[in-house]
Amino acid sequence: MTDGLDIAKLLRTFFVDLDSRLKMVRVLGSELDRNLAHRFNVLDYLKTDELGLSKIISDLLDPTANHGQDTLFLRELLKILSSLKDDPKWCPDLEGSEISVKRERKTETNRSIDISVHIRDRNGKSYCIAFENKPYAGDQENQITDYLIYLKKKYDEKFGNYIPV
Repeated sequence: MTDGLDIAKLLRTFFVDLDSRLKMVRVLGSELDRNLAHRFNVLDYLKTDELGLSKIISDLLDPTANHGQDTLFLRELLKILSSLKDDPKWCPDLEGSEISVKRERKTETNRSIDISVHIRDRNGKSYCIAFENKPYAGDQENQITDYLIYLKKKYDEKFGNYIPV
């Protein structure tokens, strides 16, 4: 049978060994940071709350933003949305279109649509893509329904279907 002294000796040995292993892990982690920046993430400097994410997304979709990619990101989004609707004709032609990207677009019920992209094509047909991003919260009561009612009124017969993504 093991007495209290043997257990104390085993515990002391365990913790001394653990301490030396933790020191090695810290040294290795420091080397990885210095050479590979393995814990660094540039996104840690950005605001990833709802407003911060809306700014990032809306800037990427805005052809006049500083990214200099014109409609590239918006075109790629439209391709994805068209594939979800299984209707390639739905996708507006962006050539010669007027495009307006807004954040926090107010509705008649005083709700705010996080991001809306209004596209008026060269034939005068209007489209709207509306985003509600929820990184850390759930939907409010009737929130999406209110948005859909607002968009239906605003875009009349041109209003498309709701695509949850």
